[in-house]
Amino acid sequence: NLSAEPDFDAFKLVDDLAGEYQIKIALHNHPNPSRYWNPDIVLEHVKGTSNLIGSCSDTGHWTRGGLKPVDCLKQLEGRVIELHFKDLNEFGKPDAADVPWGTGKSDAHGILAELKRQNFHGLISIEYETGAGEELEKNVAKCIEFFDQVARELSGPSR
Repeated sequence: NLSAEPDFDAFKLVDDLAGEYQIKIALHNHPNPSRYWNPDIVLEHVKGTSNLIGSCSDTGHWTRGGLKPVDCLKQLEGRVIELHFKDLNEFGKPDAADVPWGTGKSDAHGILAELKRQNFHGLISIEYETGAGEELEKNVAKCIEFFDQVARELSGPSR
């Protein structure tokens, strides 16, 4: 995968190169006013391209921008290539900070449930940009614990 923000007029070339080299191109949704901040814009520009072009879905940027990540993922179904997964302490605030998954306003559980519903097999990156050192390590470990817990829950009863 390559995470990218190509110019709108470059889509034919990007699609041709993705096909030639069999590389997925994930359009990153940096905050508004960036090029791909809204799923509607992504869908408009991937229309007519191969499935090698889709979304690098950054849940934190959606949350900061007042978009609900679960709704955005539903909208992008079939075009989600990878995620930059964040959970934030506030919704709709540009300066919202990262918190351990499952403790914030991004609906981390709902995001994982939606990915399961879509049978998602792409990449998920933990993006945690708050804190440093031991504090950061502990908070990333909490994200992993949350992921493991929800994955067990969503996988159904153990045999």
